[in-house]
Amino acid sequence: MFIKKLELTNFKCHTTSLYELGMVNHFFGDNYSGKSSIGEAIVFCLYGVTKHGYKGFVKDYLQENKGYMKVDVVFEKDDQEYLVVRTMNLKGTTVYLNHKQIKDKELSELVGDYHSFIYCFFPEVFPEEDKSAARTYLIENLLATKDEFELLEKEKSSILSQQKKVDSSKTFYEGQKSVLKRQIDSILDKQKNYTPVPHEIMDKKEKLQEGITAICENLDKHQVVENQLQTRMKVYQDKLKELGPLPYLQDETCPTCKQSLPKSQAETLHFVHKAKLDEVKKEMELLEAELRAHRYQHRKFMEKKSILESTLAQLDNSFPLVPMVELPTSQIHELKNVESTLSELIQKKASLGEDLKKLKHQLGQLANTYQNQINKNLTHTKVELFKQLKNGELRPDFQITYYNRPYRVLSNSEKIRCMLEIIAVINQEKNSSYPIFLDNLESVTHLTQPTTQVLTATVKKGLPLTLKVKG
Repeated sequence: MFIKKLELTNFKCHTTSLYELGMVNHFFGDNYSGKSSIGEAIVFCLYGVTKHGYKGFVKDYLQENKGYMKVDVVFEKDDQEYLVVRTMNLKGTTVYLNHKQIKDKELSELVGDYHSFIYCFFPEVFPEEDKSAARTYLIENLLATKDEFELLEKEKSSILSQQKKVDSSKTFYEGQKSVLKRQIDSILDKQKNYTPVPHEIMDKKEKLQEGITAICENLDKHQVVENQLQTRMKVYQDKLKELGPLPYLQDETCPTCKQSLPKSQAETLHFVHKAKLDEVKKEMELLEAELRAHRYQHRKFMEKKSILESTLAQLDNSFPLVPMVELPTSQIHELKNVESTLSELIQKKASLGEDLKKLKHQLGQLANTYQNQINKNLTHTKVELFKQLKNGELRPDFQITYYNRPYRVLSNSEKIRCMLEIIAVINQEKNSSYPIFLDNLESVTHLTQPTTQVLTATVKKGLPLTLKVKG
């Protein structure tokens, strides 16, 4: 793409500006003369967004106290010339291609992907991009593939989750095994100390225990009924609160129109409300009576249970003999099942460990492949797509270094030279020649001239915005 002409109307500080562009274009001028606006205007015209991709903020480009803005761009692509005009007023933006109104989607088919253009046009944008977005862009556009690392990471997370579940189950069954062993040992110890208890005493104890169990069952049923009654009572209490106090007979107002009601109508409302209150209170009284009856019955059960438990305790104290116990066959059978389950869990954990080991190897190989393919055409710049943790594992990341120094600590000229390497790779892989806009060029030295169209901006104190074209 080669931009031949740029015209701005009411765009930021540009009331009316027209520029004929060449291969190398130097914009000079004092601060706030509109140098940076040149690059923003081109992106706005071609894509309808700011340099960071925000559509909503383009309204800030409209010159103060003006209701209309327009940017015209004439560019050449594949030996054909195109005119793009984008206008904006207080209602929104409109875009035209060769004097015909079109949609942004149609225009993007001609001018290309916004991300590719902006990353090449504004070298400072790409390093500031969200790490995940920048990383995904490089993999999908320079490697022409989906990020399989993310898929393998999800598979790895699934295996780790399964391992965690296996460990949790293993801990549980090991606890079960320990409990069962203690139970079996306890039963066997009791068999050694067995002393028979008189038969009639055992029968009496069994009957007492059956009686206690029956009472407990009745208590549980009573508790369920009481909970239901309490729930019903709460419903009526809420209904009573909802109804509120009785309305006054005089000076009542309509809740809708807020006008005074006739006395006869107010009395009718009063008595209807009172009838509803009385009905709710009557239901509550019946429920309270039923609750009192249930509580009385509950106390009776508790008293009877206390008597039975006291009698059983006296028998236990009178005959402190260890009863005969049966062999722990059920516990022994359950112990075998638990040990079998534990064995299966151990095998599953070992299998998951092998799968995880293979997956980590795949991740390592894939990371090396991505890194090598991304950096193979870079000389002094290096892009790190992964970060190695202390445990040796890799995590998706995005870092740019230049001569082994992080991008954030580079000087402005070093940052530009660093990004020009990346831009060259993007243009090469995308088979494109996007123009480049270099702002604040006065701080840049030893800059290798790019092979694509270049627009630069340099501060010259006291000068109005001026364009110098070469080539």
